[in-house]
Amino acid sequence: RSYALHFLSTIKMNSFDSRGALLAINEALEDYSKLDFPSIKQAFMQMHKINVIADLENKAEEKISLAYSLLETANKIDNDYYRVRAYSTLGSASIFNRDPSEKKKAADFILKAYNLAKKVNDEDLSNTVNANYAMIKAKQGSYAEAIAITETVAQNLLKKKQFQKAQS
Repeated sequence: RSYALHFLSTIKMNSFDSRGALLAINEALEDYSKLDFPSIKQAFMQMHKINVIADLENKAEEKISLAYSLLETANKIDNDYYRVRAYSTLGSASIFNRDPSEKKKAADFILKAYNLAKKVNDEDLSNTVNANYAMIKAKQGSYAEAIAITETVAQNLLKKKQFQKAQS
């Protein structure tokens, strides 16, 4: 049942029905929680929920909470891909915070994601993480390194014909 609800959530998300997608993925995760073991499917659904929440306003706290849950699941199933996704989400959530301690936490999370993404060796994941890492480098004053990272990410995206992502 949880798989079907996750699929329904994906359909609703692709139909620009973020609220309906959120209701469906919440129900899917609730059903899945009745099983007493973590799995990669649970991590996949948690990541989907983070993406759904990203489209909704005023959900930053929930997104951070869910990223910590994803990290916990990733640690339980020993999955570096979802660890990277969790660290990246946690870092990007605080990257523009004015509080210096939050900025430092963001940089730490993004650095963890960056280093771990190299090990995972997934180009799409690396492009996402590297874009965040470039922002950290720019904030640290390493402009030449930030520019080089950004240009590499843009070239990777252009090769894959992901023009919209390459523009941002």
